[in-house]
Amino acid sequence: MVIPSPASGTLRQYKIASLLLLLAPLSGAFGLWLIFPALRITGNACLSCSPTIAFATVTSASLAVQIVTGAMFLLVSVLFFVSSLGMFGSKDTVRAQRWIRWLGRLRPSMGSHRLNETPVNSIYRIYARMILLVILVEAILLIPGIGEDRQYALNQFSTLFLGPVWYLYAMAVGVSSFILISFRRPGGYILGIAVSIISLGTVLPDVLGLLPPSAPTLRTTILALSGLPLALLLVYVSWRAFHSEVPGAAALPGEGRKPRPESR
Repeated sequence: MVIPSPASGTLRQYKIASLLLLLAPLSGAFGLWLIFPALRITGNACLSCSPTIAFATVTSASLAVQIVTGAMFLLVSVLFFVSSLGMFGSKDTVRAQRWIRWLGRLRPSMGSHRLNETPVNSIYRIYARMILLVILVEAILLIPGIGEDRQYALNQFSTLFLGPVWYLYAMAVGVSSFILISFRRPGGYILGIAVSIISLGTVLPDVLGLLPPSAPTLRTTILALSGLPLALLLVYVSWRAFHSEVPGAAALPGEGRKPRPESR
């Protein structure tokens, strides 16, 4: 007889939450791409430019269908993102499954497992919060109009999505990670790793000039590159903290443990 490890259900919970976190921007990008042709947006994404931002809708039979379809994908992306954060913050798999109840028959099963209620005094939690706080401050300094010199024109889909939309998504993940870690939720460390991946996957192509609208200036480049060592350090700290607070997390998902033979 094989008894499922208590950590296997928790790991499955976090894997599903990570998948939803990944699907959220993909669904949102596709929905925004469908809606974008019906919008005539003017202005740039920056603090001082906000009063000049305006948009007008263009209606037609075909665009109306695109708008409705795009709105559905945007709604699904919000559900993906909110459900993902809810699952990361859930103490047990039963509560986690409530966040994906809207999936109906597509809702995956995670069994019934609960996190260890014994508080773990991990020094890595303190390090993770400190690093996340510095990364969030640097992200605020990179807002166009503060430390970012480039102008993100909102009348282009690439700059609209890779500018304010992607920035809001990354900031939401970072703030959620900080909050969950503060409330001793191990899922916050996975969000911390996601913040590092987002930082590395965005800053490096941007510094090389591969992302719109253009290569950053020297000041923006220095500010962006200064966060890369912190992102790498956050991966290590979050990984160690997660394994220290989730006993048996290093085991493979679904791996069982055989019961000890009873003494006669």
